[in-house]
Amino acid sequence: MSLVCGCYRLLARSSAQCSSRPATGARSARLRSIARAQASGSSRSTMPQQVGPENYNSRWEDMWTAEGGLKPGQRFDAAKSPPVLSRELSNGGLAAAGARVLIPGCGRGYDVESFVRAGAGTVAGLELAPTAQAAAREYLEGALSPEDQARTQVHAGDFFEWTCPSGQPFDLGFDYTFMCALHPDMRAGWAASWARLLRPGATLACLAFPIEPERTTGPPWPVTPQQYKDLLLPAGFTLEREEPVPPELSHPGRGGMECWMLFKRQ
Repeated sequence: MSLVCGCYRLLARSSAQCSSRPATGARSARLRSIARAQASGSSRSTMPQQVGPENYNSRWEDMWTAEGGLKPGQRFDAAKSPPVLSRELSNGGLAAAGARVLIPGCGRGYDVESFVRAGAGTVAGLELAPTAQAAAREYLEGALSPEDQARTQVHAGDFFEWTCPSGQPFDLGFDYTFMCALHPDMRAGWAASWARLLRPGATLACLAFPIEPERTTGPPWPVTPQQYKDLLLPAGFTLEREEPVPPELSHPGRGGMECWMLFKRQ
C-alpha cells in the first residue's frame, strides 16, 4: 500500500502537532512488535487495540520514524500501486486523463506516480505525517521526469481540515488503506470531507480493504463494502460500480480481502 493513509476532529488538530520524537523503552518494544506484524504485508492489527483517536497523529509519525525509518516494502508499504488500480487506469475503467486527483494517506507516493503516468493533470498526495510527506517527495523525484514531477503535489495536513491551496475542488479521489486507518469512531466525517473536497460530478474510487468481518482490532480496521455505502450515500454520492477484487489483482497477502468501488459525487 502506499498506505496510510482521521475524522481528525477527534485527533490533535494539525500535522504541526505530529510528534517525531524517537521511541524508547516499552513504547519502542511495542513498535518493534508492530513492525514484525507488518513485515509480511499482513492485514492483521498493526497497533494495540487500545490506541484511540486522540493519539493517532503522533502515532503515524512514530510509525514512519521508528527503527531507522520505514523502508520501501516494509510493514504497510507495499512498494507499488495495487494491481487492480493499474488495471483500471490502463483499461479505462477509471478515467484520469487531465483530471485533478486527490490521494489522502498517499504514503510514499506510488499511487501519485500511477495517476501521473495515466495522464492526470495534477495529482495531490496528502499525508498526516511530515516524514511520510518527505519520503513521497523523495520517491517521486527519483521516479518521475521533471515534467511529470511538475504535475505532482505532496502536502502535509489533516484530511478533515485541509483545503487545497488553489481553492479548486478535485475531479477524482482515490481512497485505499486510508478509511481503514481510521478508528471506527472517527469515520463519520470521512464522507463529509470527501464531499467537501470533490466537485459535483467527480468520481471517488475506493479500494475497500481489509474485508475481514471476523476481526475487530486495528489499524488497519476491518471494513465492509456496505460501510462505504452507509457513509457515502447520505453524503451525496451514488454508487456506480462494486466488484470483489480477484486475488491476482491484490498485493500478496491481501487476496480475497478487497473490493473495487466507484462512487459519483452528486
